[in-house]
Amino acid sequence: MKYGKIIFAIIFLSGISVVNAAEKLFSVLKDGNLTVEFITPKDDKACLEASMIIEKYIYKSTGKRADAAVGKAKICFQIEKGKMDPEGFRFSFPSADKMVITGGGPNGIKYAALDFCERFLGVRFLYPGPAGEHVPKIKDLNIPMKEYSDAPKFQTRTLGSGNRHWSRQRYQDWFPLHRGAMPYRVDIGHNLYKMFPPSKYEKTNPDFYPIINGKRYIPRPPRLGLHWQPCMTNPAVVKEAIRIICDAFAKNPDLRTWGLGQNDGDGYCECENCKKFYPVPDVPHRFGSKDRSLLYLQFCNKIAEGVTKKYPEATFTVFAYNHTSIAPKNFKLHPSLIPVITYDRLNWVDPERKAKDMIRQSSWSAIAKNVCWYDYFYSNQYVLPRVTSHHVARQLREGYNLRVRHIYIEHLPLGISGFGGNEQIWAEGPLAYLVLKMLWNPFQDEDKILNDWYVTAVGPKAAPYLKSCFDRIEDFWINKMPKSAWFKRCARTYLVPTWHDYLNVIDKDFFENCSKDLDKVCELAPEGDCKTRAEYFRSAFQNRRNRCEYWIQNQNVRLHRADAFTKLFFKEDFNKGFDGWGIYEHRKYPGTFVSHTKKDGYKNTGAAELRCRQGHTGGIEKTFRISQPMNFRMEVKYRCVGTTEKVIPYISAEWCDDKNEILHSVFYSDIHGVYSEDWSTAVFNFTTPYQLPGNLRIRLCISGSTKGKVQYDDLIILEAQKK
Repeated sequence: MKYGKIIFAIIFLSGISVVNAAEKLFSVLKDGNLTVEFITPKDDKACLEASMIIEKYIYKSTGKRADAAVGKAKICFQIEKGKMDPEGFRFSFPSADKMVITGGGPNGIKYAALDFCERFLGVRFLYPGPAGEHVPKIKDLNIPMKEYSDAPKFQTRTLGSGNRHWSRQRYQDWFPLHRGAMPYRVDIGHNLYKMFPPSKYEKTNPDFYPIINGKRYIPRPPRLGLHWQPCMTNPAVVKEAIRIICDAFAKNPDLRTWGLGQNDGDGYCECENCKKFYPVPDVPHRFGSKDRSLLYLQFCNKIAEGVTKKYPEATFTVFAYNHTSIAPKNFKLHPSLIPVITYDRLNWVDPERKAKDMIRQSSWSAIAKNVCWYDYFYSNQYVLPRVTSHHVARQLREGYNLRVRHIYIEHLPLGISGFGGNEQIWAEGPLAYLVLKMLWNPFQDEDKILNDWYVTAVGPKAAPYLKSCFDRIEDFWINKMPKSAWFKRCARTYLVPTWHDYLNVIDKDFFENCSKDLDKVCELAPEGDCKTRAEYFRSAFQNRRNRCEYWIQNQNVRLHRADAFTKLFFKEDFNKGFDGWGIYEHRKYPGTFVSHTKKDGYKNTGAAELRCRQGHTGGIEKTFRISQPMNFRMEVKYRCVGTTEKVIPYISAEWCDDKNEILHSVFYSDIHGVYSEDWSTAVFNFTTPYQLPGNLRIRLCISGSTKGKVQYDDLIILEAQKK
């Protein structure tokens, strides 16, 4: 970090306003005492909340309560709906003893209070949790009496965290402090299946549902939201959609946006009227799917036309992905429709992928007033945190210039997720902090924001080393990762966090250099909060280093030849059933699905049978206590009986704690068996983790098919020589 930038950060964080001597100042604090009182309109909860935010952080900074204020100066709070952006705000000074904080709506007045705390008090919310909050101690605060106003560049600014599961609470309490909000100015999501549930319409209106392969398709659980669309040329479907939306708007005067996102997957109607909107020839477009954009958008246009006759301010989102990736040429899109373009824009590090995505972007920009980007980060879900700060900052600036006004990003940095585990370690550093700042205004200097974060987090002497560590991680993702086989096979809507072979291109001294930087951070950080954060960052990185190095070690063991494994560790032929094995059930669909056959197994012996149920995962499991480092090889015979080809027979080796809960700080090993009606062998090698002693849990599972069964027989686990 340059010396001048460090000095700037120190001055800024001190909470002292450096102003021209000739400027008029509004005094808020003098010698640690409040010189103002806070005035809010009666019964205005939003203004009261805003005043309480400022009072809270003044108290944290000075130890003085607002009711102890002396003097006659006032800070007044008010909302002016319709006169500014609903999330915008203004600071004004109508007289020498009065400051007015104005918001364009409830969110606007709240964001004004948060801006006040950051701008004037030097407060920073660095990362989730108490240790991430920085509140400098100040005695005097004098604000230049100059009117200031601000409003967001992007109207939707969401780093999504998933639902309100308790494990996500820390993050969900944190990101609104950066003026992030779940979408409310537009409604984003797959929604058609919610509008037309078969439980309501199957008997009265079966014609609402599509013709697929010559037959009427009625969706059934658990795939109510997958692989089907309503008949999009049926006037009754359009009429019902208009009624549903207008009824919802009438019940809720604050609701004026609706998601028309199609159901996930394919399943477009093949009736003669719908097929008139199919392209000729009906072949896959450049993104790999057959084009259904014209069919979909004419349907959405009709709904928008009907609703806006009664609610002209209404807006609707439509998904631009998969079968509707490219906008049709010479099509007039209703101005209330906002295309949601889904893509993991880390793909933009590849010029060819970016150029391809720009074709799609241009097709929508040509017909839409503005668009929404739907992106995928999952940064903390990657074993090496996906920190790409500068790349995202450039991307957001480019997006704004392309008329993108809404951003929704699947982030999931903390808490339980579909990728496994309950992540509670904040390992991505400044990424989310920076992105939320840039979503408010992408034309800020990202380096100034990052440097401020580093200095605040660990102090000016340690900051350059913390910056060096995260710069090295970013360099890997931007310059090294694109050369990996992982990136080549991730040419899809989103990159895959659960595939880890991007680690194959990491420099051999990468982890050691990062650790040296973080050791230096801990050495130079001043005592107190900075030292606590420094130790936290080092611990978080060491956790990830362990995970990464375990995966790399496990990959090396997978390459070992079969003859390296010579000692029998465990054998199960299932001839006498499966005593000692437990049942692994899907949490939503428990029930009996495991049985034993005495003569239908491999070589006409006994075998375990797992019956498929509604496509959900289930299986049998067995646990072993492991105290010493070992390398293992597991083999098992299997075959599919009466299943669909979508069935997934697989075996897995997971590492668990003393309560038999999976250790998500290490990775399980697994292999998916290929669909086979004949007896086949699934086999893989794996190693013990760095956390020992531990419990090795073996699972034989099925998933994907709604009928039939998978049989398993002759499981054998072999042990190699000790490390």
